[in-house]
Amino acid sequence: MQCNALHESLSLRTDDEAWYDALPLPRWQSQQILDAKQRVQKMHKPLTAGHIVAELTYGFWVGSLTKPHMTSGLAYYIAKTASAQALKPERGVPKLADKWQPVRNLRNRVFHHERILHWQDLEPQHNEIMHLIGWINPELEQLTRMLDRFTTVRPNGLSP
Repeated sequence: MQCNALHESLSLRTDDEAWYDALPLPRWQSQQILDAKQRVQKMHKPLTAGHIVAELTYGFWVGSLTKPHMTSGLAYYIAKTASAQALKPERGVPKLADKWQPVRNLRNRVFHHERILHWQDLEPQHNEIMHLIGWINPELEQLTRMLDRFTTVRPNGLSP
């Protein structure tokens, strides 16, 4: 099983690991695919699906649950197949988008070195992230929980 459930879902949909060449994507996502391919080429790596998918941004994946993909039906397919571990009521596209957007916001703050220490809801966000990881890949959730230091660092660190 691949770790990226969205990649696996799209590969199944198109019966092609290079789904990004087979699906009609919005212009912004097509551009991200081209950018990813260019980065892979600059690293002198082969243009395999694994290398290209690894270069795609988190925003690319969250964007797969947006209106253009709802119109095409792709978002519904992704929600059904990539979140198979979620309870059925939680697999709806709007519900998934509502769950992944805060993760994206937190990820962007952290990756842009912005201060989050003062956020009052880090514990619930941490729990939700772990929960979502389990929807995508239960084994990855187990590994993440073994490696995770948040639950020990946060109580012993600075308070907001």
